[in-house]
Amino acid sequence: MAELADRKKLIEYLPDFMKKFSEIKELMRVANVESDEAYSRIGEVIDEAFIDDCTEYGLSKYERQMGIISDPDEDMAIRKNRVKAFRCRDKQYSFDQLIRNLNILLGGSWNYDMSCDLEHYALVFNIYEDKYLHVLDGFLRTVLPENMFYTIHVAKDWAADNFICCVWQDDEILEWR
Repeated sequence: MAELADRKKLIEYLPDFMKKFSEIKELMRVANVESDEAYSRIGEVIDEAFIDDCTEYGLSKYERQMGIISDPDEDMAIRKNRVKAFRCRDKQYSFDQLIRNLNILLGGSWNYDMSCDLEHYALVFNIYEDKYLHVLDGFLRTVLPENMFYTIHVAKDWAADNFICCVWQDDEILEWR
């Protein structure tokens, strides 16, 4: 939609002979205010229809529709990524679809590593920011089949010998390394 400054004034749509009347000028000035307000509200409604542009209000509606429970202190970007990833959970799921959704959810493939042990139906994740721990856990609980196991390792420090991680599986911390 065009910005308010780019739009023509309503009086410009009238024939020249009508533009001369002071009553018409005043009516068009008031109508411009009203139309600008309506135009602005239409823009807000359209923004709420798109996950990337929505506000806290729109995001909370998406989360309620999808049954997502979020932490009010959580970053809006993480919440938006979660909604985008959960949006595809009812489609036929493939490994490629899982990877695409993980990239959306975790903000890109550089934020995690994943290894698969398909013989034992197991996935192992290494994530590099602990803020994604509960986000990833909730997502995997939703999309993975019941017979698939997963482990999440959270790296706290990658400096040489100071590698620290948390081994997380099935909603409990198994060990710290």
